[in-house]
Parts: sequence; C-alpha cells; structure tokens
Amino acid sequence: MLAPYRSLDAVLDEAASLGRASTYGVSAEGRPLLAVELGDRGPLLQVTAAIHGVEYIGVEVALEVLRRGPIPGARLRVCPVLNPDAHAATWAAGG
Repeated sequence: MLAPYRSLDAVLDEAASLGRASTYGVSAEGRPLLAVELGDRGPLLQVTAAIHGVEYIGVEVALEVLRRGPIPGARLRVCPVLNPDAHAATWAAGG
C-alpha cells in the first residue's frame, strides 16, 4: 500500500500548478520530464527527486520546497521525478 503517496499524474499535476512548468524531455517510455521554476534573479538552485522508483518521500520533499515558494535572491528549479518510468512501475506494482 502506497498511501499517503500519490500517482505520477497527481504529482506532476500538483508540481505544474506551483510555478512555471516546462517539459525538458521524455523518459525512455515516453513520460514527460517536468521542471518547475520559481523566481527569476540570482543563482540557480536545483532540487531533484525520485531517480529510483521507490523514493516517494523525496518527491514529497521536492513538492514541499515548491509549496514554500521562491527563495529570496535565487532562482529555484525543482524536478520532482527524475525517473517517471520507475515511479509509475513501482506505483503499478503497489510498492
């Protein structure tokens, strides 16, 4: 059971609603690779999560970074799921 974690679609939908979303490519299985940006000045801080399929807590941390908003004096880029294929496969298998 994966509660309280969410499906890939739910994660990507929320992430996209929190800032300037862009797709920087597609996965091996054709899923979008999403980046969300906040702020427009200063050095870039990039946050990434979920390079492995079972890393759901990292996804939640990345989303919380976005929820808390821009970082003063910096540009923020969050890639909440680096490996959407593994995330989806783990979800489909129930963990």
